[in-house]
Amino acid sequence: MAKPMADSTRTWQVATVAVAVLAVGTTAFGYLQYRRADTLAAQLTEAGDEARDAAAEETRLRAQLSAAQDRTNSQAEKLLAAERQVETSQAHAATMATAQPAGPVRPDAAAVQRELPIRLTFHDAIFRSGKVAILQNLSDNDLEIVLDVQTPGTAAHARHRLTVNARGVLRFGPAQGWPFAAGQVVTLNNGSYRPLVQTVS
Repeated sequence: MAKPMADSTRTWQVATVAVAVLAVGTTAFGYLQYRRADTLAAQLTEAGDEARDAAAEETRLRAQLSAAQDRTNSQAEKLLAAERQVETSQAHAATMATAQPAGPVRPDAAAVQRELPIRLTFHDAIFRSGKVAILQNLSDNDLEIVLDVQTPGTAAHARHRLTVNARGVLRFGPAQGWPFAAGQVVTLNNGSYRPLVQTVS
């Protein structure tokens, strides 16, 4: 009777030891899994931080690039505006230069100068459209004349150098490449005489 009880006790001891070993193993395995999960969570957190830092750096670089592009565009616009201003100034200077009558004289000198001995008339051209200027020299000397033509209301401007023989008549018009039109202002200049100004009619 004592032997079966001893066997039974031993069986229970072995089972208890086995259960204890299994429990310890399970606990150790669970602890290892927990440590692994904790490590993975830390790595995931670190990766998330790095991703946020990379996104912030990308945003900063994009902002710097946009600011640089804005500065470049602004500088290009300023340069274009400066070029346009220079072109406008040059065109205005050229217009003012061509608008000045040839052989300018001071007002006080013009007051004492004699009248230009030229009779200026205009007639319709016979074979071409436009008008012809007739310049008649009333003096005994050849006269070098600068004929200046301006068209009011437009930028059209022309200048021609002519020589009218003593007591001679010079015709200047469409045949010479310049058809006069009614309303144009014609100025004849010679440094020794007062300018003669006349409107084409």
